[in-house]
Amino acid sequence: MIKKNTLFFVLIVVMVLSFSCATAPPPVPEKPQRIQKISRLMGFQEGITYLARDINSQFITGKYKLLLDTFLDANSGQALTINKSVEKILTVNLSERFSVVQMDAAMENDTIDYVLSGILQYDDSIGSSAQKGYHFFVAAYEMNSGVIRATSDALIEIPEYKPTSIYEDSPVFLRDEKLDELSASVKRSPGQKMSQSYLTYLGTKKYLVAAEKAYDSGDNEKALAYYTEAEKRPDGKNMTVYSGLYNTARLLNQSADAEQYFGQLITTSIDEKKRIEIKLLFKVNSAYFIDIGDMPKHYGMWLRQIASQFQKKGECVKIIGHSSHTGKEDYNVKLSEKRAQLVQQVLAVKYPDIKKKTEIVGMGYAENIVGSGTDDARDAIDRRVEFRLEECTKPSRKSK
Repeated sequence: MIKKNTLFFVLIVVMVLSFSCATAPPPVPEKPQRIQKISRLMGFQEGITYLARDINSQFITGKYKLLLDTFLDANSGQALTINKSVEKILTVNLSERFSVVQMDAAMENDTIDYVLSGILQYDDSIGSSAQKGYHFFVAAYEMNSGVIRATSDALIEIPEYKPTSIYEDSPVFLRDEKLDELSASVKRSPGQKMSQSYLTYLGTKKYLVAAEKAYDSGDNEKALAYYTEAEKRPDGKNMTVYSGLYNTARLLNQSADAEQYFGQLITTSIDEKKRIEIKLLFKVNSAYFIDIGDMPKHYGMWLRQIASQFQKKGECVKIIGHSSHTGKEDYNVKLSEKRAQLVQQVLAVKYPDIKKKTEIVGMGYAENIVGSGTDDARDAIDRRVEFRLEECTKPSRKSK
C-alpha cells in the first residue's frame, strides 16, 4: 500500500512539473534601446561620439571584435587626415560593445565579427555653417555575411579638410566603382547587405591601408611592396592601386616604372568610368596652371600619356573645364572653357591631330561636385578639367 501511494505521489509530482514547464512563459529577449536621433549640425567630437553611441545602442549586451574601415570622402574618393581622430573617438566610445581593431595587412578576416565602414559627404543644406559641415554615414555589418546590423548618420563640423599624403599626391581623383559601392552600401538599412564586391575587397584594402601608413611615414619601399601585393589580387588592378604604385615609384626615382603605372591608371579610369578626372591644378580665377609645389612638373608626362591613350582609342573626347562656385555664372563658364582650351593646346604639342578627336566645353560651376565656393582643398575637385570619352557621332568633332 505504501509503495502504491509513493508511486501515485511521484506521478503527481511529474505531472505538475511537466505542466509547469509547458506553461511557463519564455524569457523576454533583451532589446536594443536606440538613442534619440540628432539632426542639427554637431561639433566634431560630439558628432563622432554620437555615431559610436548610436551604433552601440543597436546591439544587445556582448563583446564583439570590430574592424574599423577607413572613412572616405564620397565626393572626391579621398581619405582625410582627420581619420586618425575619428578612429580614436570611435575606439573609445565603441568599447562598451566592441573590441576595436585597426585594418592591417597581417589581419585574419576569420577573427573579425563586424566591420564599421563610413563615408563623409559635403552638405549644403545647413545654412551659414555649410562650408564646414559634412554628412557622415556609417554601417556596422557582419564580416562573413555582409548583413548590416546597425547604421547611423550625422551632420558634423570637421576641424579641417586635408587629404592624407597618398591621396593628396594622387594625379587623379579616385572616384572609382569601389567608392560607389561603399557609398551606396553604408546608406542601406539594417537587415540589408553590403555590396558583395566591396566585402571581398576588404581583403585587398588591408594592403592599401598598410601601404598608406608606410607612405605617410616616408617608407616608400615598404609602401611599394604593399601596393605590389595588392595588385596581385583579383580585384587589385584598380585606380587606387595604380595611383599608389605611381606615387611610390616616382618618389623612389623609378621614372620608367612610374610612367608605366600612370599609363595603367589612365587606362583603368577609361575602362571603368569612361572618364579621367586629372588633377591639373589651376590658379584661382585663372586659366593657368599653378606653379608651386611638386605636382605641376609632372603635367607634361601626364598629358603625354593621356594623349597616347586617346590616340589608341576609337572614341572621341570631350575636354570639359570646371570652376568653383564663386563669382558670376557667365564669368565662370568662360574661365572653365579657357582651362579646357589650354589643356587641348598642350595635348596638341605632342599629337597635333588630337584636335580632330576632341571638343572643348566650359561648364562653369554647373557640375560642381562639392559646391562650397571656398576655393581651397575642400572644393579642389570643382576646379578640374575632365576628359569624357564618347562615341564619335560625326566624321570630325568641332574644336576651338
